[in-house]
Amino acid sequence: MLKSLHIHNLVLIETADICFEAGFNVITGETGSGKSALLHALALVMGERSDFSILRHGAEKGYVEATFEIDHLPSVLHELEEAGINHEKGSPLLLKRELKAAGKTRILINHQTAQLHFLRQLGTQLVSIINQHDCQSLFDLHAQRKIVDLFGETTLLLKAFQTDYQTFLSLSSELHSLRASEAARMREIEVAEVEIEEIDQAHLQVGEEEILFTEFALLSNAEERASHAEQALQSHQSALSALVKARGALEKLQALDIDLIPILETLQTSLLDIEENTHTLRRYSVTANPERLHALDLRLNLLNRLKKKYGDPLGYRAARWERLQHLTGADQRIAELEEALHSAEKAVQASALRLTTARFQAAEQLGHALTLELQTLHMPHATCSIALIPETRTAQGDERLEIYLRPNLGEKATPARETASGGELARLLLAIHTLLAGKRALPTLVFDEIDANIGGTTATLIGTKLRTIASRHQILCITHFAQVAAAANHHLYIQKGEYEGRTHTLITRLSPPQQETELARMRGELSFFP
Repeated sequence: MLKSLHIHNLVLIETADICFEAGFNVITGETGSGKSALLHALALVMGERSDFSILRHGAEKGYVEATFEIDHLPSVLHELEEAGINHEKGSPLLLKRELKAAGKTRILINHQTAQLHFLRQLGTQLVSIINQHDCQSLFDLHAQRKIVDLFGETTLLLKAFQTDYQTFLSLSSELHSLRASEAARMREIEVAEVEIEEIDQAHLQVGEEEILFTEFALLSNAEERASHAEQALQSHQSALSALVKARGALEKLQALDIDLIPILETLQTSLLDIEENTHTLRRYSVTANPERLHALDLRLNLLNRLKKKYGDPLGYRAARWERLQHLTGADQRIAELEEALHSAEKAVQASALRLTTARFQAAEQLGHALTLELQTLHMPHATCSIALIPETRTAQGDERLEIYLRPNLGEKATPARETASGGELARLLLAIHTLLAGKRALPTLVFDEIDANIGGTTATLIGTKLRTIASRHQILCITHFAQVAAAANHHLYIQKGEYEGRTHTLITRLSPPQQETELARMRGELSFFP
């Protein structure tokens, strides 16, 4: 709950320290005394958009600090931990919003810098400010549906339905996508099969092209090779004959001069090499094979064409085969999706029915309870009902819910958003908050002149209702009705005065005697609060 507010240099408030208690806190004062400044400050620290115009005239900086007791709010504690905000158990949560005249703002949570979206996220779990404009929320059918779900405690059923519904939508979308692309898929399968068949028919081997090209080069040069081989053989034979003669001459010469023995040995080695080469050249055969050459030419042309078409034919074939398996597997996926979608449809139908049934029961109970509440708020002949109107399924269910009101005897029940007056809407909203008391984790409710457009007798009843709600929530209420203020557990009085040529707002906690004096002023028995 809200423990305190410290306001500095905002609107008419130079400095104010306000403590709040559990239960029903009422705030009163003359019109224009600064009650709206208090609400501005609270809204600001809850994450409302910055409004630098509320800075006190001449001030360079203004701020508002709020402390909250949050040990009973596990969701808030969890979010602080997730955000890395330090918080000791048993300590208050400190929120601070600072505005500077230069147009800058700063947010601190437990003295750590934070972002506006996180402050706003926390604020929605700490305080709800309800004013005359919130009566307009009853015009929103989505808000009316949330009221029924909250009252009937159908939130878990709604979440279960939404989970089933999302599963159904996901499966339906995937199946639709596969079916919509069926023609394209079949065309791609056909192309992939043709390409794979073309590559398979070529019976390609790794490294085949290099081997074939070498053979093709040899066959295509057969005549030239034969001519060169013949010339080489003849030259070797001539050389062999000359070397034989040279050997004979050297053998005779070395008999006369032993120094020539090394030359003879070298010549003998060369002669052996030439004889071996000659034998090899005699055996070397070059045979022209036009048929084989033609076959090689055809094969190499095929390999070249496949390379131009597919790059790496074998690598391409492997990739296309994998893709083909995926494409042909889509038939199996479609069958699986159809089966899963059938199960998902049954699940979502069942969860939607459970939600609708629970909402129907909650709507009946809420309509009856609202009728009783309105009749205790000076609408003795009012009746209220909640209609469930079937509509196309959405993530919120199979129906829209609408509050119907018959404010007076003999009238026809009509949608509250269309015909209810401001006072009737205010009482309807108060009745709703009375019935929802305790069903929300929200600790603090702020009612800003929710009693506008009503009479004094009804104001007494509203005070009683707020006291009832205060048994489950901390209530802050701004009112001009003494009947409402009299029901409060704690009374704050706001007044403005002048000091050193400046207007100031003062906020005072009233003692029981002071409260009686203020109530007398509000009833018109005193002209002003002393």
